[in-house]
Amino acid sequence: MAALYTSQPALAAQLLYGSAAVFLGFHALAGDPRRYTTFAISIIPAVLLLRNHYLFSSLVAIFGFGIMLWWLLSPAEFFQLWRSAPPKLLLFATFLYWLASWFNTGSYSSNLHSVEFSLVAVSIFLLGAHRSSLEAAFMGMALTVFCEGIGTFPFGDRLGSARIGSISLGNPITYGLAATLIFLLCVAENGRWLGLERFGAGRFSISLGCAAFLVLSTSRGSWLVAIIGVLVALVFGQGFRANAFWIVISVPVIAISIALSTGRGPDVLRFYNKVASSDTNLGQKTTGRIDQWERLPDAFSTSPIWGHGGGSGASVYHDIGGKELEWHSVYLQLLVETGAMGFVIFAGILAGVGNLVLEHRRITGEILPLVALVCYLAIGVSISALDGMSGVYMGLALLGGKYSRFCKMTIANLRHGAVVKLEPLPQGDLREIKTVA
Repeated sequence: MAALYTSQPALAAQLLYGSAAVFLGFHALAGDPRRYTTFAISIIPAVLLLRNHYLFSSLVAIFGFGIMLWWLLSPAEFFQLWRSAPPKLLLFATFLYWLASWFNTGSYSSNLHSVEFSLVAVSIFLLGAHRSSLEAAFMGMALTVFCEGIGTFPFGDRLGSARIGSISLGNPITYGLAATLIFLLCVAENGRWLGLERFGAGRFSISLGCAAFLVLSTSRGSWLVAIIGVLVALVFGQGFRANAFWIVISVPVIAISIALSTGRGPDVLRFYNKVASSDTNLGQKTTGRIDQWERLPDAFSTSPIWGHGGGSGASVYHDIGGKELEWHSVYLQLLVETGAMGFVIFAGILAGVGNLVLEHRRITGEILPLVALVCYLAIGVSISALDGMSGVYMGLALLGGKYSRFCKMTIANLRHGAVVKLEPLPQGDLREIKTVA
């Protein structure tokens, strides 16, 4: 990111992919899929920033190879996929969607993002059996968010994107969603998912930095996701609600003050006023997204059952709207391209995940899978939500029902006292369980 800061995107890409190849290659040769996946997750925001011009399909290759390592070196953990319906169905459905798009358009890259989305989600599901590694992955992602924010700070009016000469890099909402995720990890369960449950100062510092970068991204969609995620965490997270208030209240206030004090303060106010001002219409507030929702009936009615075919979204919108634009919502995209059949299948997968998430909260008290799922549903309203960063949210939601960190407690009352026996909780056992410190 230092190379990017000095206007050298090609060098930045070489350094990123070169160092990633060294670390990932080392972990692969060492036969350690856990550390391989940990490092891969940590660099997702940086790869998404640079891939528009450098190795567009890199995340598919990185996480596809990582899942193959799980299959070869940890088959018992890999086959957990087949014992849990939602991740298995998600992987199958997205691959089928990509193949249909390739066949329909003749371009292999058409909707390849959907494969990336499911590979990232499944990788987080597999790593979820190793909570310390998952914590390390997200701490690494937090460091990447900080470095990316500094690296793109001199360019443009929206943090997380950069235009250097003729090269355009990144997307503010992708960066904003990464910053949002780290902030929510600091709030939920007192920072347990970052390994910061006992480090209040560290949790405050990381949450403050990510909140400031989130504000500077000027991504209104990410702002909305952050607000929704915090509300869900506070409403359902009874065990940590009191401790979370000091972050939820103080951090945003300080972060906004910091953002407005920088040279980007006027940009932040401009994008905020675009939403809050009574002088802008709904189309301006949503950057034209409301127009796509209004045109959905025209696009859907011409092929309501099977849709117009994978990868056809932009051409369909051109026919009815006069512009070659992708549909800025996963719900719109699926309704147009796959019709009612594809939409119902995707909704069924989400419903299955939701059922596991609610059951997980009831049994363990953990709230983050529910927060991640609700945030993903909100993300899908404004973008296609079938990319690597959205896959991180879905992967956390898939951890609902994964009880590898918990155990079954049996108490036997004897004449001279009680004996407490702790046993690892078998997959799918939903009896009363307790957390093991």
